[in-house]
Amino acid sequence: MERLGVDLDRLSEPLTLFEGTAREGVPHFPANVNIAAVLSMGGIGFDRTRLKAVADPRLTHNTHFIEVRGKTGNISIKLENVPSPDNPKTAWLACYSALAALKQIQASARYGT
Repeated sequence: MERLGVDLDRLSEPLTLFEGTAREGVPHFPANVNIAAVLSMGGIGFDRTRLKAVADPRLTHNTHFIEVRGKTGNISIKLENVPSPDNPKTAWLACYSALAALKQIQASARYGT
């Protein structure tokens, strides 16, 4: 956050770091917005997917709010990922996902895509 002039350790209230399209925002936060990238690729694309990155000192988990709106209804999801004990800058779930991907490379059978 140095390039934005933000000292995260001194933050006392939520601060919006970025708000715009996923295409514009994902390159600025590659370690934090993998969910936005995946939703863009699997959904309406990087140019129509909106991203808002907020630093909030009150949160203890890496938190994602996902809102999907369509003709048939709306979906709201809140994800709170527990930080990895070895690297609090990444989610513990990300570590398990990486291990699962490595195991899948060696598997003789594959399910899904």
